[in-house]
Amino acid sequence: MRTAVFYCKCGEMGGGRIDLERVARTIVALPEVASFHALELTCSSAGVKAMRQLLVDERPERVVVAASSPRELEPKLRRVMADAGLNPYLLAMTNVREQVAWVTADREAATDKAIAYVRAAVRRAELQVPLRPLAVETDPRVAVIGSGPAGLSAALALAGAGRDVVLVEQGPVLGGAAVRLDKVHPGMECGSCLMDPLVTGVLDSPRIEVLLLARLAGAKGYLGNFELSIARRPRFVVAETCIGCGDCVPVCPAVAPDPRPGELGTRRAISFAFPGAMPNVPVLDAQACVRSRGESCTLCQAACPVPGTIRYDEAPAVLERKVGAVVLAVGASLYDVGRLPALGWGRLPGVHTSLEVERMLSPDGPTAGQLGGRLAAPPRRIALVHCAGAMQAGHCDYCSVICCGVALKLGLALAERLPEATVTHVHRELCLPGPEDWALHERARAHARVSFRRYERPEALAASARDDGTAELAWGGRATERGAFDLVVLCPPLAPGPGHGELARLLDVGRDRHGFFAPLGPSTGHATSRIRGVMLAGTCQAPMGVATSVTHGAAAAGQALAMAVPGRTIEVDPIVASVDARRCSGCHVCVGVCPYKAIAFDQTTAQASVNPVLCTGCGTCVAACPAAAIEGAHFTHAQLLSEIREVLQ
Repeated sequence: MRTAVFYCKCGEMGGGRIDLERVARTIVALPEVASFHALELTCSSAGVKAMRQLLVDERPERVVVAASSPRELEPKLRRVMADAGLNPYLLAMTNVREQVAWVTADREAATDKAIAYVRAAVRRAELQVPLRPLAVETDPRVAVIGSGPAGLSAALALAGAGRDVVLVEQGPVLGGAAVRLDKVHPGMECGSCLMDPLVTGVLDSPRIEVLLLARLAGAKGYLGNFELSIARRPRFVVAETCIGCGDCVPVCPAVAPDPRPGELGTRRAISFAFPGAMPNVPVLDAQACVRSRGESCTLCQAACPVPGTIRYDEAPAVLERKVGAVVLAVGASLYDVGRLPALGWGRLPGVHTSLEVERMLSPDGPTAGQLGGRLAAPPRRIALVHCAGAMQAGHCDYCSVICCGVALKLGLALAERLPEATVTHVHRELCLPGPEDWALHERARAHARVSFRRYERPEALAASARDDGTAELAWGGRATERGAFDLVVLCPPLAPGPGHGELARLLDVGRDRHGFFAPLGPSTGHATSRIRGVMLAGTCQAPMGVATSVTHGAAAAGQALAMAVPGRTIEVDPIVASVDARRCSGCHVCVGVCPYKAIAFDQTTAQASVNPVLCTGCGTCVAACPAAAIEGAHFTHAQLLSEIREVLQ
């Protein structure tokens, strides 16, 4: 075995704490070492060029480099190996800068340590074998789950880059929650106006297949090759022939309370989601329709001017789609304030959620822009309770980032809409992340009829009924920490949606301790999940505003574009784990510990197997296997033990 050893001086690392001459004499004396080269700076262009030429000239069978951290240098040196015509995985590195020179003051001890490290790397290199990247063919199409700001942004970015997109939305219209907002903070833009370019852009794109009233029902596969099963509920209205005239709506005899969050009015069994919703096509709620009770009714069908557009016989369908990547952009939900009984929602007529008030203020809302709902008259004293359920043990123990902005926006809107009303912000902390949010706060502070009261403990918040029909809100124990209000607006935090758990199960995507989808990294990996090929966008991974969600959608699209390129295979790092079927006992331990869901269990053979496309070579399963049946390529048991033995000699 002919091994070439390269030693990086790294500018006389550690002030010359390592005796290079003694290291060279000792290492060259090893029978496996054919040459020893000391380079000034291996990472420099001159060092790379010199190393490449020496490799070409000497053609060693193994290469050892003693330098700095492999984390930053090894990828570059593998490219040097490949350029010289050698297999990159025949390189072994050892860190004699951070682990020796910088932490060992005694020169003799540092030199002994460096010799042991290099000698151990030589022993390890003997056992390394050539590895080659795995080539995976990819489908360039991408599925986007969810059509809020993040999902629409991702779909448009992907379509703009020439990709075919399957957009899956569980509701009957596009735009998510943002399209239903009267105003969007901090700029106070109209929600539907803000979302209109995204919605119309998606509907007009020939590359985007829009599947409404649809949900992900099944998923299998991996990066580049996902097979999705999409369950689609019937609309009972043919969108392609509907002209959106609305003649079918007023003749419908079935009227029921609107079940959607924030909606306080009623709706007919066949109706539009709201005025201006896109696509402009009504939907028939089969459960609300009198036909579901066995009654005969065809009034909506008779009123429709386009025969065959309303079809009572439309059946549910399951659609199969193949894609190379998936973008999860399913949004989030407001925390259920019903779990805070002390605050009076559902018990006191004057207590509403921020979304309910938002919809009341909206011209296309249930009260056509007038404050109504359970209120007997326009309110004159209004309280907005920040952080209702946020930063509170047993509820949401985190700050939701956008709730203060929502409260400030609603406070200003109410003060402007009701010139006789006073608005009191009852807040704990104020989260104002950015210059525009701060400007909104300053605008609220400057308003003559807007005031702020701070509470210390969320447990002190309580609302009770007064004899005059108003609500008494307390935020502390003193007399100055309570007041009578006609309208109390609870501003709850964003929380994971009810469908997050099922999606996490279908796609094997991890969730954090709060229930949001967990990104790959806390700082630099927010657009990707821990499953390769599954991207995250928007509030399904953490609370954020509309503008940030749009940016997240574009970032997720960028990751998908990089992963699934038309006509190109993906090269997957061969440093992955593999299972020795002869030793596997079928204990399932590896399946449970794999953080990347790369291990499957075959019930027929009662054995585990590793999907090399999903595996990242972290080694968790290798360490956990009680039968030592799993081996990590490039980090085999034999390689690691030989290195350890040499260091300990």
